[in-house]
Amino acid sequence: MFEVNIYLETSLKGPGTRKGWYAAVLEFVKNGKAITREDFVSEEETTYHKSVLCAMAKSLERLNTNCHLNIYTDSEFVKNSVEKNLERWKSNDYANVKNEPIKNQEEWREVGRLLSGHDVKFRITKRHKYTVWMRNEAKHQFDESTEKA
Repeated sequence: MFEVNIYLETSLKGPGTRKGWYAAVLEFVKNGKAITREDFVSEEETTYHKSVLCAMAKSLERLNTNCHLNIYTDSEFVKNSVEKNLERWKSNDYANVKNEPIKNQEEWREVGRLLSGHDVKFRITKRHKYTVWMRNEAKHQFDESTEKA
């Protein structure tokens, strides 16, 4: 299995729906050389959790074989939900224990589908090796002053 690192970043922090961007860098080694693929997306109305899920899905869509994944994020909620709840949600058609649809159901379905078959480890971090670059690139691409952490 290939080893792949996925680095996630979003301009949003905390609760609420508002304008913001999310980004993902997928990194792997091929023939001894680090290769990256980047995605940057701006949305008029999104939330922190939704943007983390969408960023992760963007990178996962690029994979065409099962991999050892290291996912770098500051979202303990997403990490814990994948590790502790995702399989139960899948078996319960993405409903919670009260049989109510979970928030961001569509995004969770996509992430659940895309994570299938991969060996996943989350790395919780406030800053990673691409944080500054991703924030600068997003500012350049979107020329905006969205909320910064």
